[in-house]
Amino acid sequence: MAYGLDFPKPSFAEWKAMVEKTTGKTLEQWVSATMEQIDVNPLYTRNDIQDLKHLGYVAGVPPFLRGPYPA
Repeated sequence: MAYGLDFPKPSFAEWKAMVEKTTGKTLEQWVSATMEQIDVNPLYTRNDIQDLKHLGYVAGVPPFLRGPYPA
């Protein structure tokens, strides 16, 4: 049984408009911060990570970007 596969995929602009219409808040008002004061957006897309390097690396495997130990 397929769950949710027949729903149309909204664009980011459509999603943003629906959030603002439904909640009465802008997308910027939904940004929260961690205890370290790092902003966390309510939604991340592929565009947010396209310029990040080293996403394909894991811990315990050279070049050890995430540390030398896998656990």
